[in-house]
Amino acid sequence: MLDFSACVDNNVLMRVIKKNKLNDFFKLHQQGKKPLLKWHHIVRKAHWMSFVEMRKTFPSADELTVKSGKKAVVFNIKDDYRLITAVHYEKTVKDRNNIDKMVEGKIYLFFFLTHTEYDKNLWKAQL
Repeated sequence: MLDFSACVDNNVLMRVIKKNKLNDFFKLHQQGKKPLLKWHHIVRKAHWMSFVEMRKTFPSADELTVKSGKKAVVFNIKDDYRLITAVHYEKTVKDRNNIDKMVEGKIYLFFFLTHTEYDKNLWKAQL
């Protein structure tokens, strides 16, 4: 099991929600561990305010509409896997004193699948 306590960083603007799901993914796809950890490291330091900005970091990522009508973002991990997520980008909001405040982005982890599993599209009905 991985210890993600070292990932707590007040300078991180993109939080990965349910990081412990990564451990579940590693159990299923051990060979995907290293590239997924690399993805995690990059994402934690990202400053994305839109899908267009995110694509500058991950050009092969796709944004798809799922059964619920919501958007999912699919990352290609080492050309062997697909990581299905929901991304809530950074944004600026007004606080109660009408001062701009930056709200950190969040990435929710859902599935880490092989190409074959991904191509069956069964995951789409679950979101």
